[in-house]
Amino acid sequence: MSGEYGRAPNVLGIAIACTVALCFTLYGFISDRLSVHSITIILAGVSILGTVALWASAIFIIRIKVRIRHAETSILGRENLQDRVEILSAIREISLLAVTDTTREEAAGEILNILSGPLEARRISLFVGTSEGLKPIALKTQKHLYHQGKIPLKGWETEAANLAYSQMRPVRVPKKGGLLVAYPFGGDEGARGVILFLTAKKKADENEKRMFHIIRAVSLALRMPALYERAVYDVLTGLYNRRHLNAQLPLIFDEARRTKEPLSVIMLDIDHFKTINDTYGHLFGDRVLCGVASCVQGVLRTYDSAYRYGGEEICIILPRTKLEDSYKVAQRCREEILSQPFYTDEGERVKVTVSGGVAVLCASDTTPQSLLERADAALYEAKESGRNRIVVAASSHFIRQI
Repeated sequence: MSGEYGRAPNVLGIAIACTVALCFTLYGFISDRLSVHSITIILAGVSILGTVALWASAIFIIRIKVRIRHAETSILGRENLQDRVEILSAIREISLLAVTDTTREEAAGEILNILSGPLEARRISLFVGTSEGLKPIALKTQKHLYHQGKIPLKGWETEAANLAYSQMRPVRVPKKGGLLVAYPFGGDEGARGVILFLTAKKKADENEKRMFHIIRAVSLALRMPALYERAVYDVLTGLYNRRHLNAQLPLIFDEARRTKEPLSVIMLDIDHFKTINDTYGHLFGDRVLCGVASCVQGVLRTYDSAYRYGGEEICIILPRTKLEDSYKVAQRCREEILSQPFYTDEGERVKVTVSGGVAVLCASDTTPQSLLERADAALYEAKESGRNRIVVAASSHFIRQI
């Protein structure tokens, strides 16, 4: 035998030689043809040859075992290297989500897509901690990804997530054909929450180790969209806030002037909102604000945008929209709000109306502020002329009601 293990000792040849020598010695002893001295010499030689053969065989076997161990270690090392590369790749892809313009729900969906491979998860979901408790924001099964609207989770998944989140330690729940692992994450620098994944029992320990390395990137990636949302969205209504309007309107304004496309602005204000707050309380007033915002968002197109301008006032930006079309949008908003039922806790229905002012970009508008001021002046005219109506500012010097 030869090759990568070296040449095998000729044990068979040595064994045959020893056997022949022993037979010759036995024959000589029986026939008295060999002296005791000759027999002793022959036996000593056979013993030496046998010992050499045994040691050669032992050394050869040891060398084979060492080479096999080295080969196993090399294979294991390659597997560990591949595993580390896969983990680092996942960390990199998740970290890049922190600097992309995505919502938290979209980021969560991408995170689950990235993690389902390294974790070999048949079902994986992500919860984030909020002021109201743990909230599911994404779920990935073998066929579907859910990260918008209602997340179809099972009761035992929610229980495991809450337990892991409250104790801030991994929780395992045996399930048929696998093991559910709830792995919490979070800290001072990142978002807090839980990742649940259903995996094979024999892979659970290995996958938990992988999560240990990846989880910090998940926490930071979810924190950045949350910070972005707090920076640009109004917490109560879900509309963009005024700071975001101040950042976006100059860009939209310049683009409209450059392309000579129409640009319209609608200013809406809830009528008698102070009276509503004073009569029914601020909590009910907040519900009215949210309901009005929802009606407005339901009317707008995907490229329109609505902003909470201040208090009960809402600003709507309509790119590529002429005056007549923007007036129709404003009227639809007013009608939707008028038909929306608002009930107090006692069951009393409260009528809510809005007034609005509409302005379209014209040659006299040299700044975004002048366009806003004309829409605001039209809103003031709507308030003064009886409320629950829409007034159009046709130019910088002329306001008219359609």
